[in-house]
Amino acid sequence: MFQHIMVPLDGSQQAERALPIAARIARASKGSLLLVNIVTDTIEYGLYPDKNAIAQQEERLTIDYDAATYYLKGVTYKEELAGLDVKVEVLSGEPAGKILSLVESQPIDLIIMCRHGATDAKHWTLGRTVQKVAQHCPVPVLLAPTSDVASMQLKEQRSFCALVGLDGSPMAEEAFLPAANLVTALSMPVPGALCLVHVMMPKEREGKQGTQASGSGEQIKNTAEAYVQDAADRLGRMLPDLKLSITTRVIPSDDVARSLVSFAEHDREGAGTLDMGTIDMIALVTHGRSGIKRWVMGSIAERVLVSTKLPLLLVRPQHKKA
Repeated sequence: MFQHIMVPLDGSQQAERALPIAARIARASKGSLLLVNIVTDTIEYGLYPDKNAIAQQEERLTIDYDAATYYLKGVTYKEELAGLDVKVEVLSGEPAGKILSLVESQPIDLIIMCRHGATDAKHWTLGRTVQKVAQHCPVPVLLAPTSDVASMQLKEQRSFCALVGLDGSPMAEEAFLPAANLVTALSMPVPGALCLVHVMMPKEREGKQGTQASGSGEQIKNTAEAYVQDAADRLGRMLPDLKLSITTRVIPSDDVARSLVSFAEHDREGAGTLDMGTIDMIALVTHGRSGIKRWVMGSIAERVLVSTKLPLLLVRPQHKKA
């Protein structure tokens, strides 16, 4: 699925921690990497431009552009990228807009970027760009932390697992395919794993008028468990060749984001007993169906982004809301 992978870099070592993950996926998919750096255009002409000042700024922009090109070409020689098809692209302008424009103009399948770059980066700071790209990007975006966990223990040969958050809507299920392909690429040659998690909020027990829904609390939970199991069965039938290990959970809670992060990072309610092992990342859609019986996935994804220590895969659903 991921044949063309973009990695935006801001010149910092923190941002470069996305490279081992990108390289692992590119090797598994026999795909290519596109390393991108954006030089911010700070030229301001004003009403009465000074020709000398303009010339100096344009010269500085040219120097910055050449320096960025030199930097990216140097990155291509890193050991972790050896043997891969790696291209570089330097653009000038507003970083998020340029990254999104590049996605529209080139066949990009996945963007991998760290959540924070260096605060003293010369041209732009990656961290300021992440949220804009994640909210509007039409292709999946994998956001890695800059801490040591970003390496995801890639040197180990083991099954990588992604938690996929579900809210009961078809939109949320659009994270299935990207998450499945991602854990497959990272796990090769062993199968990957998914844990489908539905957080059952108190409002699921209420009707539109706030009245108690028919059936006992146990029956409602059973219905939710039947839904996630059906989702797991459908996913298994849809991707039989991947041989994924799929587990399911229903968690009663009134705070979806906190419950997803807590389950993924700490509790997991005995997840390891189901041959799933630890959870390596979280996968969510950036929008979902709103209403009394659904989460508002956009706000959930934003809260998970700022609170989790794990890599986060964000998928913008392609189908319109029902």
